[in-house]
Amino acid sequence: MIEKLSRDASKAASQAALVELNKFIKSEINPLFDDVFKKVDDVAAKNILRSEEAAKILMEDGKKNILEIENEVVEDIDQILETVDDQYYSAM
Repeated sequence: MIEKLSRDASKAASQAALVELNKFIKSEINPLFDDVFKKVDDVAAKNILRSEEAAKILMEDGKKNILEIENEVVEDIDQILETVDDQYYSAM
């Protein structure tokens, strides 16, 4: 009989401890995890935004570089055409 009472008391104590542990997890640990997950999400969102901004800057720089190269090519072609015209007219 004492053994049964001891087992019942142990079982009740274990259940009470589990209830207290569950309360602790819900009140202390879960909000902490929520805060950590929110901070991770914030950092990820900032990194995504930075990546998007960096991609935009690269695209704009690429467009500028292409336009500069295009202008240089047009200038070179104009100079070549002038030289050809000059040589053609001087040969006549």
